[in-house]
Amino acid sequence: MDAVKKERRQNRWVTHVKQYSEDNDMRYHEALKDVNCRNQYRVNKLITLKKNASSVEYKKPCNKNKKNIIKRLFSCVSI
Repeated sequence: MDAVKKERRQNRWVTHVKQYSEDNDMRYHEALKDVNCRNQYRVNKLITLKKNASSVEYKKPCNKNKKNIIKRLFSCVSI
């Protein structure tokens, strides 16, 4: 049986550092140590997180579940 290799997703940090090193004409290891590279990655990460969070709709928790749990807890306790 032939094993099918799955394509692995590339690490975002590694791809960012590689791209940053190419854009700024420096070695990969120098880019890893560069403060601007880290800051730029953090800013880009926050921007993408905010974009993704704004597109997601959050549902309110169901109060029925909370009421049922409270009823069960108090029914077990005898006074």
